[in-house]
Amino acid sequence: MAFNNFLNKFYKANNLSEVFQIIRELLPRESFEQGKDAILVVTAKECEGKLLDECKDIIRTYTLTYFHAVLEIHEIDKERQELLMRKLNELMIKLLDKAENKAFEDFRENLSRCDEWVGQELFGYLSDVFKRDIYFIDSETRMPYIMGGCDDYQHRKSIVVLWLNQGHYEIVGRREKAAKGGYVIQREFEPNDSLIQKIYTLLCEPNEIPAKFPDMISFLPKEVKQAFGIL
Repeated sequence: MAFNNFLNKFYKANNLSEVFQIIRELLPRESFEQGKDAILVVTAKECEGKLLDECKDIIRTYTLTYFHAVLEIHEIDKERQELLMRKLNELMIKLLDKAENKAFEDFRENLSRCDEWVGQELFGYLSDVFKRDIYFIDSETRMPYIMGGCDDYQHRKSIVVLWLNQGHYEIVGRREKAAKGGYVIQREFEPNDSLIQKIYTLLCEPNEIPAKFPDMISFLPKEVKQAFGIL
């Protein structure tokens, strides 16, 4: 689990400020995993069937509640408690966000090594989990196609997936000049990116293509061309 990895780094760090050193002492690593009342053990049950954002809030909230009880037991004064609670809240937000981003990066990398068919339901679930729109391109036709429906596209950050034979996938990237020289491969796209705009319009608003992207008229379905008297 990505969160565990970032948690381990925090507990192994040797350059923490005094506040985080106190948090680490009062909330040892074992508090998260050892025993039936451990933070990750309890929250794992509460997270069942929940979306990722809900689960992140559950883990963060329970950790703060757990830590507050520890502070009360140690009779930490209220002003000190407020500081420690605030800093722990900031830490949990940062660790959970990092874990989410790392999980998404792992998903992106592992997708290209997938040797089994991944169905519409799973992609829809992953799209919601990672808060990304996922667009598909057929490797044979080089054309985008819908897996699901247009309602699934919520104008979020997007990735473009190339479907190859036998259920194999590759993440599509665009070569861009880097600010410090050289090139980088862009694999995530904002909803207003021209690539995403063109794919979405072609899939979901094909009647808008002649006005918005006339250079793409040749890619329109035959019936849409006929409606515009293009054929």
